[in-house]
Amino acid sequence: MIEYSFVEPPMEGTTQMSPSIHFRHRNRANIAWADGHVTPERFGWTYPTPTAYGANNAAMHLGYVGARDNSMYCRE
Repeated sequence: MIEYSFVEPPMEGTTQMSPSIHFRHRNRANIAWADGHVTPERFGWTYPTPTAYGANNAAMHLGYVGARDNSMYCRE
């Protein structure tokens, strides 16, 4: 598994991306927002299919917060 400190959006065009948020703290992830504050966010959802690396997203606690779209990851 690759670990890094930034989040990729759920979709790139019509392609499902591999989730990069690891909810390892009581099913929460610490999120640092652009305005500088940090909040523990609860696991929201994940894709049921394995990642491009073959990992089981749900078993590995990999997923996203917010809606099932790119609304939290896009300025538009």
